[in-house]
Amino acid sequence: MSFVATSNGMSVKRPKFFVDLQRQLKSLQQRVSRKKIGSNNWRRATAKVAKLHEHIANTRKDFHWKVAHQLCDQAKTIFVDNLNLVGLSKQCLGSIV
Repeated sequence: MSFVATSNGMSVKRPKFFVDLQRQLKSLQQRVSRKKIGSNNWRRATAKVAKLHEHIANTRKDFHWKVAHQLCDQAKTIFVDNLNLVGLSKQCLGSIV
């Protein structure tokens, strides 16, 4: 599955930031669940979880900006098509039956 497909044949694969860091996030969240709520160790553990979530969000934003910058440098004009695929599939299937 691709993230972006252009008319000149360039295709950018969908990055898997969350999937790659999911194991690390799971272990950090387990550590939080084992701490006594409100303790200093619990606060430190929740801060680590929040920091990892922020890291994932920042990497996604960085990727989006870099892809957008690359597309803007290559193209003179950019068109965005917002297709309602569910509606299109219902119309196509409805006319066949």
